[in-house]
Amino acid sequence: MLRIATLGVALMGLVVGGIFAGEYKGKVKSVDTDAKKITIETKDGEKTFKYTGDSKIVGGRGEMTFEKLGEFMAKAKERSKDGGDKGGKGGKGGGGGVTVTTEGEGDKETVKELKMGGGGKKKKDSN
Repeated sequence: MLRIATLGVALMGLVVGGIFAGEYKGKVKSVDTDAKKITIETKDGEKTFKYTGDSKIVGGRGEMTFEKLGEFMAKAKERSKDGGDKGGKGGKGGGGGVTVTTEGEGDKETVKELKMGGGGKKKKDSN
């Protein structure tokens, strides 16, 4: 009986935890490292999220931090103002595709994980 009750509580925690988590897909528009906020452009418009020291960036090349991402975005915007980077990645200062997983709700919603998109060409099947 105790096992069933423990299992029920554990499953309830998973269900409730899933309700308060969100997942958003889009492109990075800006990173404000002073305010610890990141803005992405989704198909539904812009969304801004807070990030913490526990927030992770996964995927992409090498180890990425929000500070490095912010520097990259600033450089991409500067290149686009100078007329460079036409038609390439980040041509208008936007980053590659990302998936942001959040936890919490409302004002307490924070980035749990930011997954960088591959952005590369798909490998052809060798068969």
